[in-house]
Amino acid sequence: MGDECGPGGIQTRAVWCAHVEGWTTLHTNCKQAERPSNQQNCFKVCDWHKELYDWRLGPWNHCQPVISKSLEKPLECVKGEEGIQVREITCIQKEKDIPAEDIICEYFEPKPLLEQACLIPCQQDCIVSEFSAWSECSKTCGSGLQHRTRHVVAPPQFGGSGCPNLTEFQVCQSSPCEDEETMYSLHVGPWSSCSMPHSRQVRQARRRGKNKEREKDRGKGVKDPEARELIKKKRNRNRQNRQENKYWDIQIGYQTREVTCTNKTGKAANLSFCRQEKLPMTFQSCVITKECQVSEWSEWSPCSNTCRDVASPKGTRVRTRIIRQFPIGSEKECPELEEREPCASQGDTVVPCATYGWRTTEWTECRVDPLLSQQDKRRGNQTALCGGGVQMREVYCVQTNENLLSHLNTHKDREESKYQSTSKSSAAPFLSITFEITGR
Repeated sequence: MGDECGPGGIQTRAVWCAHVEGWTTLHTNCKQAERPSNQQNCFKVCDWHKELYDWRLGPWNHCQPVISKSLEKPLECVKGEEGIQVREITCIQKEKDIPAEDIICEYFEPKPLLEQACLIPCQQDCIVSEFSAWSECSKTCGSGLQHRTRHVVAPPQFGGSGCPNLTEFQVCQSSPCEDEETMYSLHVGPWSSCSMPHSRQVRQARRRGKNKEREKDRGKGVKDPEARELIKKKRNRNRQNRQENKYWDIQIGYQTREVTCTNKTGKAANLSFCRQEKLPMTFQSCVITKECQVSEWSEWSPCSNTCRDVASPKGTRVRTRIIRQFPIGSEKECPELEEREPCASQGDTVVPCATYGWRTTEWTECRVDPLLSQQDKRRGNQTALCGGGVQMREVYCVQTNENLLSHLNTHKDREESKYQSTSKSSAAPFLSITFEITGR
């Protein structure tokens, strides 16, 4: 009602009792308990409310799959699964940070979308090659070991299953051993941590230093040309499989383990005493574990508070950083990429924040005739009526803080004193600064 803005308004309507044929009858003929309300509170939106209200957009949640209308689900994921993301959207009063009716914000701007389509990437499981053929039994008599290996073709991504074991062993039986053969047994140590091969210069230096020792133990040691050939193939394959993506820099390394021959007392003996034609694998391929790497923090953003507010003196400033390397094979997640801290605007030039409050006039005289004239035109000219009626008053918003006025007056006095000091030494034209504070 009226041209006033904001809450506290009243909307009215006429309510009367009517016959099924359409003519008006007495109110007592209708059920009073079912009588609709003839007035309600309302909020009238004006253009200046745009500075007080705004939409608050919540973050998008995780992409959730859309329930398919068909009963049959595709057997294989090709392009990804269709999904949907939703978020919360609320109209708020910015000064008090409290929810308001959506109709206020919709007056200035349509309500943003509550949901949007998204794509869930297909899970990529770890892909490994086929197993090689079983090796020969590690012992020529009694119980021995056989092994076979395979390598990683593609690591898992987007929640796919991890890689299975790359090496398998099984027990093999040969002919019974004589008493001398049972005195020695083969022991296989645990795998070392995954590491990258040494550079060519380091390998050549180590090879030259060990040449003399190899010549002495040439008759005692066991040659393994297949192992050297496999290392060469792995090295060439690693060079070909280097990825260009700097965020997912996956490197294939190797692991080693010790294979020793011991007697019954536990003392180490030469491998030739264990009498086997081929030793178990002493190395295998693996994925190099990498921790998450992030950049340095950016500069702090400006403080969110641009004016001095006694009720809420603190604002917020933010700084961010980005991921340089995603974690590979590590259980430790990346650190936080955003950091916030409270801040406050400083300096004499900081203007105090303006605050506003509601003011109302006195209620008008209670009037009954507008309601009766809407219900029955025959009673419109009656006077001295009593009963339920309508009262009205004006509601408006005014500026309530005096700090802003005091700050602007002080600033004005400084400008006038500055002008007076400069006008004595110069007769140049001057600029007059006038401040006018208005409130609604």
